[in-house]
Amino acid sequence: MSAPVCTIAVIVPVHNAAKYLPDCLDAIAAQQFDDFCCVLVDDGSRDESPLLCDNMAAGDARFTVIHQPQRGVSAARTAGLRRALEIGAEWIAFCDADDLYHPAFLSTLYKAVQETHLPLACCRYDTFADVLPTEAAPPAAVKRLDGPAHLDALLHDHAVDYGLWNKLYSATLLTPAMLDNDLAYNEDLLANWQAFCAAPGCAFCDWPGYHYRQHADSASRRGLPPQSLDDQRRAGKTIFGGGLLLSEKAAAEKAAAETWRLSPREKAIIATLGGMDGKNKKA
Repeated sequence: MSAPVCTIAVIVPVHNAAKYLPDCLDAIAAQQFDDFCCVLVDDGSRDESPLLCDNMAAGDARFTVIHQPQRGVSAARTAGLRRALEIGAEWIAFCDADDLYHPAFLSTLYKAVQETHLPLACCRYDTFADVLPTEAAPPAAVKRLDGPAHLDALLHDHAVDYGLWNKLYSATLLTPAMLDNDLAYNEDLLANWQAFCAAPGCAFCDWPGYHYRQHADSASRRGLPPQSLDDQRRAGKTIFGGGLLLSEKAAAEKAAAETWRLSPREKAIIATLGGMDGKNKKA
C-alpha cells in the first residue's frame, strides 16, 4: 500500500539505531502538525532497526519504510527524498534516528514559511545525553533572513547551523542531486549551501525545536579519518564555485606570489569548514 499524500514529509535515515529509534519515532508521531508523513530509510541495518521500522509503519499509516543495502546517510536521505517527491509532499524535513523533535517542530517551521513566503525555515537546536531538555514554548515571532544574510548565517551562525535536520525545505527547492553528493563529511553543509543559494532567504525561529542527542557512539567523539580532509576540499571547491580550498598560510603565500586574494568571506568559509569536520557526525 502506498504512503498517503502529505504536506510535509519527514525523512529519517536509519542505520543500526535500535537503541534510540523508538524515542525518535514517538516524537515524530506526537507532532502537533497533523498533515505529515514519515519516510524511514533502513540503510542496511544489522540490529533491530528494520523490525522497528516495519512495526511503526504497520501501526501508523503516516509512516512508510524503504529497505536498502548500506550506502551511507547521503544515499539514504536521497532515497527518502525521491519517495517523498513521488507521493507529492510539498515540504521536506529530516531527522536523525537518534534525535528528537520538539512536539511543535513541524507546526512552528511550517507557520514560519507560510508567514514569510520563503521556501526555507530553520530553528535552533539543543543537545542532551540522557535527560531531555525542558521543552520551550514556540516563538511568537519569526525572523526573516534575506539573501545574502542567510548564506552568512549558514556558515557562521551556530544557531542556524549547517545540519539538514533543524530545517524545513520546499519540495521545489531541494533536489536529489543536492543530497547525493558522495561526501561522508561536510555532506550536510554542501547540500545546504546549494539549497540556500537557490532560496531568496530563510525564515529563522529563535527557539530550540530540535533535540540533538550526544552519545558515545557519535563519530564526533572519535578521531577523523583522512577522508574528512578530502571531503572538506571538495565541499570548499563547490562553495567557492571551483576555487581552490587553501589554508590561511597557503592563501597568504599565494597572494604574495601571484597577487591573488581570498576575500574575508572566503577565509571565513575555510575556517568554518575546518571546524565542522565531525562536529555533528554520528555513527
